[in-house]
Amino acid sequence: MNWLEILEQDDTQIDRFCAEYLAQVEQAKAELGIDGHVEKLARQMPAITDKRFSQLQEIEAVLEHYNIKIKAVRSHHYKQYLEHYKRALSSRDVEKYIDGEQDVVELMIIINRVALVRNKFAGITKALEIKHFQITNIVKLKAAGLDDTDISI
Repeated sequence: MNWLEILEQDDTQIDRFCAEYLAQVEQAKAELGIDGHVEKLARQMPAITDKRFSQLQEIEAVLEHYNIKIKAVRSHHYKQYLEHYKRALSSRDVEKYIDGEQDVVELMIIINRVALVRNKFAGITKALEIKHFQITNIVKLKAAGLDDTDISI
């Protein structure tokens, strides 16, 4: 499912997007453990990392979509305030008024929600990097002849 295309067509799907990706975060946390055969874990790492990094990139694209959208809305309001307001306003006054516009506030809330999902996925990808590093260390220990190391938790 290409969420970027879906959200470009229908912004009301943002709740489904966030819910699905937050569920994916919980699934991804289960992949972070180091338990079992190290060789199997090492083989799985590229696929897991690719999947989670691709999801992070999709979240980044959705976040950028909403950042572009809010810039357009803010620009429209900026022009309205400068051209149609009864008295002359400073740029700072206009910015303050724009921040209170309902559509701007709604977009800022959406951006905040998507940023939270993005940050959680960034944490997952960072944890996957650490897992890879630890698996590498375990493989080096085994290569050095320390086969009886216990990695169970």
